[in-house]
Amino acid sequence: AGLVCSLKTRTTIIAATNAKGHFDPDADLSTNTGIAGPLLSRFDMVLVLLDRPNDEWDRTVSEFILRAQAGLAQDETVIASQDADPAAP
Repeated sequence: AGLVCSLKTRTTIIAATNAKGHFDPDADLSTNTGIAGPLLSRFDMVLVLLDRPNDEWDRTVSEFILRAQAGLAQDETVIASQDADPAAP
């Protein structure tokens, strides 16, 4: 990017990016994100979070958020009872 800077060793850098199009699990991270390998190698840890399409789960979460913002009562058991991976069969 043409940016040169010096950072203290205690500096934490967090970066986020979306996949270019749809995430391809068979392609490498550099191809999926459009970030060059040398730049990716500067990070000590890279965490990939995937949002698998699931209309029912998306509707449940969005209704929960909207109700919370409106100050309405919540049915917390609906959210708490979901599996860690709601897309799993």
